[in-house]
Amino acid sequence: VVAYVYDLNTKIILQSEYLPLRNKVKTIITDTPEDWAIKVYPNPASKHVTLALEGGSTKPYTWQIIDQRGVIVQQGQSDSITSQVVTDISGLANGLYIVRFSQDNRIANKKLLVNR
Repeated sequence: VVAYVYDLNTKIILQSEYLPLRNKVKTIITDTPEDWAIKVYPNPASKHVTLALEGGSTKPYTWQIIDQRGVIVQQGQSDSITSQVVTDISGLANGLYIVRFSQDNRIANKKLLVNR
């Protein structure tokens, strides 16, 4: 980590510090937890899309559809782990979206193509 303090008017660095990071831990990021079976269909879609998350616990899950800017354009929650959610996407512009499923501090993403 490098940090420094400088004078905005003169652009002179007044103090600086370098601290090496220790105990860095590499984490492996996967698309889907191993015990989840995620379904997003039809894909590409034009009017409606079905979202389903199977496996994991029996608790409901939350879902979000996120555009390329990172803006959540739709979101909701399932009734139970085995229920499928059908959502109307006819108001979304053509493009690539991320469908994010989350449950118990676990997150998984799937791509969705909206094409009319």
